[in-house]
Amino acid sequence: MTYNLRNDICNKMGHLPTMVLCCLVVIQQSIILDYYMVGYYTSAWWSWIAADVVVTAMFVTAFIRSWMHYRGNNEHHTKMGTLPFGYVSWLVYTAVLSAKVVIIFKDIAGTLEEEDNFGPNLCKLQIGATSLVFLLLVTGHHDTKLIERKHYISELSGGVTLDMLDSVEFLEILFVQESRLLLPFSYVYIIIAISCLNFLLPTVCLVVLSKTNGGQKPLSTTIMSLYNLVYSLCVDVPFFIMRMILWHAHDMDISVFAIKNIIMIYLRFKTIFENVMEKRRKHSRRQGDAVDGSTNGSENQTVEMKPTKETSI
Repeated sequence: MTYNLRNDICNKMGHLPTMVLCCLVVIQQSIILDYYMVGYYTSAWWSWIAADVVVTAMFVTAFIRSWMHYRGNNEHHTKMGTLPFGYVSWLVYTAVLSAKVVIIFKDIAGTLEEEDNFGPNLCKLQIGATSLVFLLLVTGHHDTKLIERKHYISELSGGVTLDMLDSVEFLEILFVQESRLLLPFSYVYIIIAISCLNFLLPTVCLVVLSKTNGGQKPLSTTIMSLYNLVYSLCVDVPFFIMRMILWHAHDMDISVFAIKNIIMIYLRFKTIFENVMEKRRKHSRRQGDAVDGSTNGSENQTVEMKPTKETSI
């Protein structure tokens, strides 16, 4: 009796702890990043809290819809996918986050001292928490017990978290008091732009998960190939090139994430190649079936014509 009661409570709660934790991480991240801006500029920069309230409200709404969706066992798959408010919330969240990253790393990061409580380490920790928010968001929106679907979700989302941590590691260069490396402004802008793009790109992953209902519905190999191509060309390739430039032109210590870039480029282009070959094999089989069908049809027509000729004779 007690076991059944506990099991019933767990089923009703579902991913409620995950949802609460995700919202708490978003709130504390937003407040601390706001404090960096207020400390450098004026108290008027607390007005960013208005944007933070909108982001938090969107996350809460997205999680409530997800909880109601899975408790009611309803599919509600629309043209925008299943639970589209999830990826819309992420897009708004990362847009606000990217704006803060631009402001902080353009003017503030170079002035932060390691001895300060609100120094570079806390800033890196807060921006790195973005990958945790992503995992919690994915977990809270995809409640599945099937191993195949879990593997599909992990395969798509696992690499995304590494890419975001790669961005944080790259932004670390811009803490001048820590890295002791003064880069040209063009390099600074490129690093910030690529990193912010890397925070926005997981929206594509969430859209794919929404369109396929967490792997329940098939997705064309063409779209998956484009997905891998975009991630390679927008994240790993530019990050690897920038690391090589900083290593050879500015004597910066090479990061182990350079190996991660090479591995991900290889894996993603390998997936693209396999998808293209699979698509060609399917096309060849369809052509072969069509040829066999037309051949069999002509043979049947010939067999049917023979009795007609014999009858006429």
